Amino acid sequence: LDLLARSGAYRGYYPSLTHGDTLTFSVVSAIVMTAWHLEPESLPSSYHAWIRHKGNLDFHQLKITRDLANNVPVVPGEVEQWCRKSNIPVWNHAPGGVPATRLPCSVLHPMEPHSCTMHAIKRWVLGF
Repeated sequence: LDLLARSGAYRGYYPSLTHGDTLTFSVVSAIVMTAWHLEPESLPSSYHAWIRHKGNLDFHQLKITRDLANNVPVVPGEVEQWCRKSNIPVWNHAPGGVPATRLPCSVLHPMEPHSCTMHAIKRWVLGF
């Protein structure tokens, strides 16, 4: 992508970007992370292992958020298992055992229970 951007600017198709390399890296990283979160089987297994290792992610939390992002209802037992493992109050999200299609922030990331956006920003900052 960077090569295409530079050659297009060189030929005068569009103006040169001052920080085009940074923009290219950001776009490619976003594509890889989106693919990893929504369809991890679409990436090489080494990418998947490296991202999980560096991100220090819990498998249950990852599965729950992936299912919710893909509009797959979450099985009640999975959420209860996640709550017990994370030492947070078990949330009765599905009366009668009906799978849930949404969960509150306090279940998905108990350390930042009021804002998914703030949780994402804190995870991003901790990556550095």
